[in-house]
Amino acid sequence: MPDIITIERLEAALDLVAEVMVMHDRPQFAPYIERLEREIAALRSTDDVMARARRRLAERHQKAMAVR
Repeated sequence: MPDIITIERLEAALDLVAEVMVMHDRPQFAPYIERLEREIAALRSTDDVMARARRRLAERHQKAMAVR
């Protein structure tokens, strides 16, 4: 089974790359930082969409129950 990519795992990777970049003065690692930041933002965006979808369904369900 492949490893699941989570925000937590990406942030841990980001911390590690940032530490190596700073401690070893490696500005050429910047693309890795930027990629990890984009991946984290994309996962957060997906989470936001799922939360909005869940809220919408819950509201619709509440309205349907009120009509009964």
